[in-house]
Amino acid sequence: MFIRADARYFDWKSEVQLNGAGIGEVKVNPWIYGVSAGYRF
Repeated sequence: MFIRADARYFDWKSEVQLNGAGIGEVKVNPWIYGVSAGYRF
């Protein structure tokens, strides 16, 4: 049997364009958490 936990941080950004013209930048930086449990037989 096992239990696993993890936390990840993503730092992502991208330039935004509309009809070829740059209109800004989008920043996405979430924390993502996970927990799992399993049984091996």
